[in-house]
Amino acid sequence: MAIPLIRRLYERGFEREDIIQLFHFIDWVMALPEELEQEVWEEIQAYEREQRMPYISSVERIGLTKGLQQGLEQGRQQALRILLRLMEGRFGSIPSSLQAQLQALSVVQLEELVDTVLAADSLEQLAEYLAQKPSES
Repeated sequence: MAIPLIRRLYERGFEREDIIQLFHFIDWVMALPEELEQEVWEEIQAYEREQRMPYISSVERIGLTKGLQQGLEQGRQQALRILLRLMEGRFGSIPSSLQAQLQALSVVQLEELVDTVLAADSLEQLAEYLAQKPSES
């Protein structure tokens, strides 16, 4: 019912806030039944979702994928830094061989290791745990 009006308003350059204000005015002039009011609101949201789904080119998809991968790697590096700080706080200096082992872990493995670090009594116990744990591919 209201969707043709909403579409035309958007097509003519009206902003979302203007359209909402128009419906506030309509509400003030005449009260819509609650069901119809809900239907209008759902139509507005559906149209807005439809309009916000632009075509994404293959170049843009590649860029988005690369950006996501960079973000994941940054998150993994941050998790590694936090874990190393926690370990240094508990056990002192961390040997470079153990740091290299940690560098090879995924973000999920690093997160899981936090509980182990908190429960471990020594750095040696932690190293034994890492030696026994199978690596993720």
